[in-house]
Amino acid sequence: MKQTFTLLGIVLILLVFVSCGQKEEGTRFTGLVEGRVFSIASPVSDRLVELNIEEGDFIEAGSIIGKIDSAGLELQKQALLAKREQIGLQLEELLLTMAQLKESWQFYFSLYEKNRDLLKIDAVSEQSVRELKLNADKWERDLAAAKLRRQALRLQQDELDTRLEELSLMMEKAELTAPAAGYIDRLFYEKGEFVPPLRPVAQLINLEKVWCYLYLGESALAAIRPGLEVEARLGDRRFNARIEHINSRAEFTPTEVLTDENRASLSYAVRVGIDNPEGVLKIGMPVEIHWQDAE
Repeated sequence: MKQTFTLLGIVLILLVFVSCGQKEEGTRFTGLVEGRVFSIASPVSDRLVELNIEEGDFIEAGSIIGKIDSAGLELQKQALLAKREQIGLQLEELLLTMAQLKESWQFYFSLYEKNRDLLKIDAVSEQSVRELKLNADKWERDLAAAKLRRQALRLQQDELDTRLEELSLMMEKAELTAPAAGYIDRLFYEKGEFVPPLRPVAQLINLEKVWCYLYLGESALAAIRPGLEVEARLGDRRFNARIEHINSRAEFTPTEVLTDENRASLSYAVRVGIDNPEGVLKIGMPVEIHWQDAE
């Protein structure tokens, strides 16, 4: 019985050695993790009056992380609104004037037409008809000038509306919002500091979807294709991944005729997208990409 157990133990040990000695099927390459990095900036140039985050904080997309002082923009907006209201009053007054001008023109034009007919039978003088025509023409010119003035005022209103819309957009952008969910990697300004226009206040890293680049030769490239499902590994962790893009040109392109030697040195960049919903993979980490070789 003791010999039976000894023999069984030897068999188990041999099986362990055999399984450990078996080479894992498939191909693997190592790449460095890359991710989306967002710079949070504003076209508004002024002091940073609010800052609601610290480095390392996780924030959701659309969260307000800070605010640039927009008091100057608010004053400009109020001035433009006052000017627009003033133009509106001018338009109302002009409409009343136009109504009077039109009424006067219609009156003199009507008199002119009647007296013109009377002139044919010598019931009125030619001088009186000429004066009526001059008066009718004068009121008509005044009415046309008023219409041009109305058009100019409306164009000024449109211009003010455009400037007001631009100011409103600028004031909205004075609130710094996160373009995506992620971690605050760096802060470039502190609360109270002056921020120049379009300078990033914070840098955000989104780790939901990361990628790495592999540089493969011709033989390895022949075994893959865009869309191929592969696996990314970091220690014992496994991540779903896929081949997203294969560069159509090699990193090294000979200027002369290809030979066996320089063909061997050709390598093609392959982008591998990796699902990283828990944010385990960080930018700069080495990760192994595995796939099964075609039979």
